[in-house]
Amino acid sequence: MCAVTQQRASVPAVLLDAERAALLPLPVQAPVLAAPDNRRVLPRESLQHPLAVYDTLLELAA
Repeated sequence: MCAVTQQRASVPAVLLDAERAALLPLPVQAPVLAAPDNRRVLPRESLQHPLAVYDTLLELAA
């Protein structure tokens, strides 16, 4: 290994040591997030058209 490669390999470790003082400690416990309200189910039909609609459009375009 050349001196440049060895110097680049050690840079992240040196930077971590320099920045370690500025890092905040991890929280003791993660905050509890409210679960989303999934009681209302969307009907599948409202999200997409039946294939017959597209067949009709293609027939009209031809």
